[in-house]
Amino acid sequence: MRRSLKMRKLLIIAGSAGAIEAVRELLSHLSKDIDYSVIVLIHQKEQCLVSLANSLRDSTTLPVVDPEDGVELLNGFIYAAPPLYHMQVEQNFHISYALDDRVKFSRPSIDVLLQTAAWAYHKHLRVVILSGSSSDGANGAQKVLSYGGRVYVHDPDEAQVAIMPKSVLEACQISKAYPLKELTDMLRDWRS
Repeated sequence: MRRSLKMRKLLIIAGSAGAIEAVRELLSHLSKDIDYSVIVLIHQKEQCLVSLANSLRDSTTLPVVDPEDGVELLNGFIYAAPPLYHMQVEQNFHISYALDDRVKFSRPSIDVLLQTAAWAYHKHLRVVILSGSSSDGANGAQKVLSYGGRVYVHDPDEAQVAIMPKSVLEACQISKAYPLKELTDMLRDWRS
């Protein structure tokens, strides 16, 4: 029997070039008692692969993990997407990985993660799109909105690389982008 969606919430923070400092800032403002799971996905160049979890741990008091295939998403944990695999969210709120072809030259793909998470979490999904140098995330953001989730986009004028936030704003016809300070306030206050 499938558990109630009402009891499960997920925040996804995604970006590419220039996003890591913004991610650290967002994570530093999350309280220890959050009632949702967090996934962070940042594209990395293959010649510069590092553990995303290791690079984020000093930014937050929450546990940051490199999740194994099949792990269940739990409230209060930050799950860092590993390089080279597509991260997917299954209907039973577990993570799975795939070595499918790259999407928009990327693996992991933000689109793949968002599309699968939208299907699992529906209106209980929040997405933050940060700086990046590709349009990865635009199709996934459309899927999130179609399932009732919410998408927040970092202001392209403030982002280090504006291509990703601009592509999501255009694809989803989102009229408002947010400076990082407003994004941190919204995430800290997310209770519904």
